[in-house]
Amino acid sequence: IPHELSTIVPHLRKTPVLLIRQVGAIGYSMVQDLLDYKWVLDIYEYESKDSLLKHIFEIIHPACALADKLQGRLKKQ
Repeated sequence: IPHELSTIVPHLRKTPVLLIRQVGAIGYSMVQDLLDYKWVLDIYEYESKDSLLKHIFEIIHPACALADKLQGRLKKQ
């Protein structure tokens, strides 16, 4: 979905994007451009489908936390 990412990511601003790919997969050559946006998290690489599913909540946690920050939902202490 490289074309779709390059088209929509610049407009998301308050919606984190977490790029996920399997270890050894050939990545999108322009991904560095996407990583320049503050709402795009570093690429997460997984070993196997089982490991991805086993750790999915840990994997998406940073995106959820960033969504709260970008959307101003952080609790003030």
